[in-house]
Amino acid sequence: MLFGGLSSGGAKVSEMTEAVIGAVNRNRAMVAVALLVCVWLTVMQPDPEVPATAHAAAPTTPAKRPQAGATSPSPKPKTGLVPVVAPPRRNIDCTVVKCIALTFDDGPMPGTAKLLNTLAAHKARATFFVVGVNVAAYPDLVRRAVAEGHEIGNHSWSHADLGRSSKGKVRSEIGRTQDAVRRAIGRPPDLFRPPYGSTDGQVAAIARQNGLPQIIWSVDTFDWRDRNSRVVERRAVREAHRGAIILMHDIHRTSVSAVPHILEALARKGYVFVTVSELYSGQTLSPGTKYRHRCPPPPPPPPAVPAAPTVTPSVAPSPGTPSVTPPGAAGTPSAPAGVLAAPSAAPPSAPPSSPPVEQPPADAEECEG
Repeated sequence: MLFGGLSSGGAKVSEMTEAVIGAVNRNRAMVAVALLVCVWLTVMQPDPEVPATAHAAAPTTPAKRPQAGATSPSPKPKTGLVPVVAPPRRNIDCTVVKCIALTFDDGPMPGTAKLLNTLAAHKARATFFVVGVNVAAYPDLVRRAVAEGHEIGNHSWSHADLGRSSKGKVRSEIGRTQDAVRRAIGRPPDLFRPPYGSTDGQVAAIARQNGLPQIIWSVDTFDWRDRNSRVVERRAVREAHRGAIILMHDIHRTSVSAVPHILEALARKGYVFVTVSELYSGQTLSPGTKYRHRCPPPPPPPPAVPAAPTVTPSVAPSPGTPSVTPPGAAGTPSAPAGVLAAPSAAPPSAPPSSPPVEQPPADAEECEG
């Protein structure tokens, strides 16, 4: 009986299991049908804000994509779209004032902020030749530099050797950096410095097409090689001269640390720190042309030495000496034979004039502008 009861109970469990599975399958089918009906009703239901007839007349072409460069309206302007207002250029006459231009390449980088603090503390202005990829990364530092009176120049997009690059590469390196600076401060740079100073006729032609003079340098501190602040400081101060353009790099911590001492030492020597454009104030820089420094004004010509007047003294005859007239004089008889005529007195020679002062030859490339 025990086994018979177990067999009967197992059969009932099996029947109940099959009934549950069947119910579940039926429920799944009903749910699927219900979902299909909901989807169909949703698709066929017209937009409540659009008349039903509009669905029939709606075009089948896909919606237009926004045009390149189009921006959605925003209540606040994005950083870099508002032009930076720079302080006015100072009225400095570098033909009178002892000017010198500090230039910094390859930035901006985080250390540029410390350099800007130092320049502000000394009321000194400088020129930053920026690399485009760094401008895109740190546009706020570029904006701050311009707002504090410094100048921005183009130093290519990726610090490529342009003198060994193709024409397309040169155009891209210069053009992309022009655009990056324009986006950051609202206007493109007016100056260009080729990386490594590497340039040729092709680079000059493309710089000319962009309206950019090529600014090289006359004092290289070699701060990229000598990562020693004292060495960089001594070299900059020793080689500084009036009208010089000094090359440094704000990407090196040692260079930034040397700047306070350079400013103090050169200020004691009477130098005024100007931007490159201020250095060449009063001159027109020619696009594509290279400039290394501003040539000092030519020295004034030496004063003319007046020539001494020529005086012919008369010779008075000695007492008792007959007057002698040179032979052949008209209306005067010749001296008798055997009588020597007195020699005529020779006029004294004029003092020699001063020799011309020899001027050192001017470097046509550096001083033609």
